[in-house]
Order: sequence, then structure tokens, then C-alpha cells
Amino acid sequence: MSSVKRKCALLIIDMQYDFCPPNGSLAVNDGLAVIPVINRLRSAVKWDYIALTKDWHPQNHVSFFSNHKDNPNAKLFTELTLENGSKQMMWPDHCVQESPGSELHKDLVVEDSDAIVYKGTNPIYDSYSGFFDNEHKNQTEMTDLLRKQGITDVYVTGLAYDYCVGFTAIDAMEQGFNTFVVHDATRGVAPETTTAMIQRLKDNNIRIVTSDEVIKNRTGPRAEVSDYLAKHNVIGLFESLAAAIVVNKPDDVQQFIISELEKIRDARARGADAKDTTSSAAAKNQVALFSTQDIDTAFGLLDPLKSGKITGRHVKSMLPRFGIRPGAVEVNVKASYDVEAFRSKILQGLAAN
Repeated sequence: MSSVKRKCALLIIDMQYDFCPPNGSLAVNDGLAVIPVINRLRSAVKWDYIALTKDWHPQNHVSFFSNHKDNPNAKLFTELTLENGSKQMMWPDHCVQESPGSELHKDLVVEDSDAIVYKGTNPIYDSYSGFFDNEHKNQTEMTDLLRKQGITDVYVTGLAYDYCVGFTAIDAMEQGFNTFVVHDATRGVAPETTTAMIQRLKDNNIRIVTSDEVIKNRTGPRAEVSDYLAKHNVIGLFESLAAAIVVNKPDDVQQFIISELEKIRDARARGADAKDTTSSAAAKNQVALFSTQDIDTAFGLLDPLKSGKITGRHVKSMLPRFGIRPGAVEVNVKASYDVEAFRSKILQGLAAN
């Protein structure tokens, strides 16, 4: 299996005047405090790509309370059930296209090389995430932009933690990117919803870090070590060995590790000239580090109730855990997968690497 070089992107979400105090129509409390943190992150770390999002709503957008005033059930900052059965939070008018409130804050550093992704442009769908609208009916260009740059890891910052930042991070993980939320580079609308979002992020295996941790780990000797480990798939090797130890429970762990390393060496030597990548044996020779038992164990972790099925979103979130690069294998996030289908996708992705 070829190694995947880590390439990191900084995502800056909705740092627009309407979300910023003191005059934003939907200002996030203490929202201005994240601007120097984001600016420091972008200057201290050598990012492979930087992308910003902008809420970009037409005046007749479905999320605006002003467009539902004739509905007696519509209340500001309260969910309204729409005619199609979906629930929509009622917000004040904000980030209307070409309005002053839709502009990025002047204190935020923005370079000509930065990508800007517009979201919420469809009047009938809201769009918290920088990747999809809330109904997952329409996709922005974010995934394509990141994949064209070979991005593997994304670090999400901006406003607001409990809505656009959080849902951007969840969709980033589902799209196959290793995802981090920079805790001190974002603020939430409300403490309760922010706490709930943090738990949801953790449940989706999204790592929450501080800007100091990012800078420490992505600069200097630490960054060199991290890049070396990624280049040679050292972390994947250790994860595979750890999984094998848990599954096999050997009495002599040291000798077991030596034996497994010898098997990996021999498998790679045998697999170097292999032509058939469709069989399980050939796939295992190519991927070297993982057995079908490792994959089945991962399936079990995603199916604690032993229903025999997991969602496509779960499958997609697991791909980077096996070191599979984004886009290496197609997964239907709306489908269900049994253990054989899950195993097939993982082996297909590993072989494609």
C-alpha cells in the first residue's frame, strides 16, 4: 500500500459582519475574539490550502423570519415545520447577497489565493455546512476543491460553533477528511447548543484541539516528525498491530509483534508483482497492514446493537481510519451496508491507495 502524504487545509467559516458584534443582525457573542486566533493560525502554520465560506442568501430565503410573518406558528429563533415536513429555524435576515452584512470582516486576513465557497444560495434550503445544504439535496464545490488539492486533513474555524462550524466539520468527516475543530477559534450562539454540538462532534470521531496545539504540531520538529510518520504509514502500522493484539490476545506480545512484522514484510514482497487485486487474498497482499478480521472488528464497533447493518455515513467516516485517501472509493451515504459490503469497500479503498 502506498503511503498518503498528509496535506492540511484551514477552513474559515462565515466570518461575515452579520455574525459579528456589535452590529451584526445575527451576531455571535464574543465572535470578534476568534479573528486574531484565526489570523495567527494562518500565519504560523504552512497550510496546503485555505478556504473560506460565506453565507450568501437571496432576500426570499426560507430561513428568514421576515418571509413567514403571515404564519402564526412562526417565531424568531424557533423551529418552524415547513409545508414539506422539514423543520427550519427562524432567523433574522442575515448575509443577504451583496449586502454590507454579507462581507467578510475587515480585520480577518484574506489572501487572493484563498478559495471562497458560497452557501445558502438556494431560497428553499438552508445551508449550515460548507459542504451541503441542510437536506443534503445540493452540494457546494468544497469537496471538489479540497480533493483537487489532495487535502487529507481539515481544521475548521469561524462562526458559529453550534451551527455552521459544527455541521461543516461533520460533513468534512463524512466526505473522508481527517477533521479537527479548533476550539478557541470559534464561538457558539448559545451554551446549550454548543455543548450538544461538541458532544456530537466527539461522537463522530472529530478531534477538538486548540490553536496552540495546532501550531505546535504543525510547525518545527513536530511537523517534520508528523510528516515522516504519515509518509511511511507508521501510525497505520501501529494501529494495525494494536488491533491484531486485541483480537489475538497473544501470551508473548513481543514475539507476536515480531511475527506480524515478518508477515507484513513477506506479504509485501509477494504482492509486489501481483496482478489480481479483486480477490481477498490479493487485496490483503497489497494492503499488507490489515486483515479481514481487523475490518470485521471495525464493523462491530460501528454496529454495537448487532443489527448487521451500518449506514453509508458510518462507512465513509471509517475510511480515513484505515488510511484511505478521500475519494479513493465511492460510498453512498444514504445506503445501508452489511459486513461483506463494508469489507469490500475497505479493501477496495486500500487497494486504490
